[in-house]
Amino acid sequence: MNADFFTRQARARRRTTLLLVYLAAAVLGTVAVLEVIVYIAFDLGQAAMEGQRLEAWLDHPASAGVALITLAVVACGSLWRWYQLRDGGAAVAEMVGARLVDLATADTGERRLINVVEEMSIASGTPVPVLYVLDHESGINAFVAGYRPSEAVLVVTRGALDALDRDELQGVVGHEFSHVLNGDMRINVRLIAVLAGLLALGKLGWYLLRSTARGRGRDKDGIAGMALLGVGLLIAGYVGMFFGRLIQAAVSRQREFLADASAVQFTRNPSGIAGALWRIQHHAEGSLLDARDAEDARHMCFAEGVRVRLRSLLATHPPIDTRIAAIDPHFAVKRAARARARPTPAPTPGVPGAAAGLAAGGAAVVGSVGTVQPAHMDYAHTLHASLPEALRDAVHTPEGARAVVLALLLTELAPERMVVARALLAREQGEVAARLADDLRGQVAALGAAVRLPVVDLATPVLRQLDDSARDALLASADRVARLDRSISQFEFVLLTLLRRRLRPGHGRADRRPLTSFEPVIADVRALLTLVARAGARDEASFERAFARAAAGFGAARLVPVHEAWCRSERLPEVLERLDRLSPLLKRPLLEACADCVLDDGRIEPAEAELLRAVSESLDCPMPPLVPESGWQASRRA
Repeated sequence: MNADFFTRQARARRRTTLLLVYLAAAVLGTVAVLEVIVYIAFDLGQAAMEGQRLEAWLDHPASAGVALITLAVVACGSLWRWYQLRDGGAAVAEMVGARLVDLATADTGERRLINVVEEMSIASGTPVPVLYVLDHESGINAFVAGYRPSEAVLVVTRGALDALDRDELQGVVGHEFSHVLNGDMRINVRLIAVLAGLLALGKLGWYLLRSTARGRGRDKDGIAGMALLGVGLLIAGYVGMFFGRLIQAAVSRQREFLADASAVQFTRNPSGIAGALWRIQHHAEGSLLDARDAEDARHMCFAEGVRVRLRSLLATHPPIDTRIAAIDPHFAVKRAARARARPTPAPTPGVPGAAAGLAAGGAAVVGSVGTVQPAHMDYAHTLHASLPEALRDAVHTPEGARAVVLALLLTELAPERMVVARALLAREQGEVAARLADDLRGQVAALGAAVRLPVVDLATPVLRQLDDSARDALLASADRVARLDRSISQFEFVLLTLLRRRLRPGHGRADRRPLTSFEPVIADVRALLTLVARAGARDEASFERAFARAAAGFGAARLVPVHEAWCRSERLPEVLERLDRLSPLLKRPLLEACADCVLDDGRIEPAEAELLRAVSESLDCPMPPLVPESGWQASRRA
């Protein structure tokens, strides 16, 4: 818990490298086992080897063939599963048979889940994940999946919705959000593909055995050989499965303690997550899943999803008693005594709330990235409850979510452009959508600037569920509305940037080698700092002072601003996409420099907070709201 977000992200990337090392070791072990099995079963090359030992078989051409075939089967199994999971979290949810939650549902348990998740998203500064329910699972469990926070999905069992109260459900959701913020999701999805490759040999063995059992040919020796090969592949498959389960356990187990501790920090309520774990212990089905492919996804779950033999080696989660004791050593006594008081722990030291840290500079603001403090949760709960009910209902429907986004853009237009904008929307989105956006314009304008992005967060999961053509049409309409006055305002740039990132699956996701130096993207750094410095500058002198303050952190680079004519908002998405290639430990000083820019006048206006949010999300660094503990400003210390 002492490591900051950027250090945890760097560790997550190293875990990906470690996963590849584990995979290589598992594949080599499986190849070795299959070589021995083939040698014993077929005794190939005995005459050529003239009774020599096993080492002679390894020099035989057939041995190389066995190794190549094994590697090909493992690679094909992994690549096929990887292709199946190309859509990230949604593909994983469908893999286990989960049902998409209708955000306009009247189901009591699902409504409670939606409220808890929306509050946690506002508090953490992440888009609301798309929600799924495993309807036929009575065990208590949940998991998140996806390649990046803006594409996450949260899957919850029906047992969790029925058995947990709100505090316990909030503890589970906080645990899963920790996996989002700690960078665990990407490696979890990749691990499913790795396991599929290791299990492919066993599946091929079963196929050969079934084929030989149905064989009616005259070649009895051929059938026997195929059967023996099938048995050998099946044995090798079980060896691969054993190694795969070891990898699951090695990658998953320690992260669960961190996620539990994060959930306590997020909610200020150790009894919530401890109570959820206690209920699993005393629930008839525990946390077990019957879903198809549950075995492959068990490392992602809140608690162990399948029964495990050799638990000390293969369990992906620590024992529940151990997890409860780590959260609250006295929980069992409190539960037995039916203690109702829930003490509020002191905030974690060393991670100040964002607003409280404004005076300390950009480092304190960026220190809040990837964390959720009690003030953030209180702010999120209050904000969520204060939203007009009609607006909350609107963002839970496809028509309403689109209208809310368009209404936000309409608030930026001059009155004389309104007629043209409404006609454009009627033509491209339909008369009903245009009228609804116009009707909602007054409501979203009355919310105030600080609430605009949280409303967009609430609309995001519904917008993500639109088909490709509808998403593209919405993005095109939003872009045209923003350009009606022949300029892009700062809020329009922020909104369009977030919409593009969230509504284009895989946008900028391609795996690229992370940059370990600013040198290849130093021009992009200059462009970004120029934009951010100008955003809050009152005049040229304040711009130059803000840029110099931010550029000072880059030392020998001696940055100078780019020309204002070049630094146009339409170029910034490409700039941010290239900067997203920076390693996590380089993203931290870049975000600190951006925060220093807007802090030059000792305050952060809502529009500047929105810009910081857009930049941080574009770099996959979720920034929680800058909680207005003393308004949207703070005196800067000398």
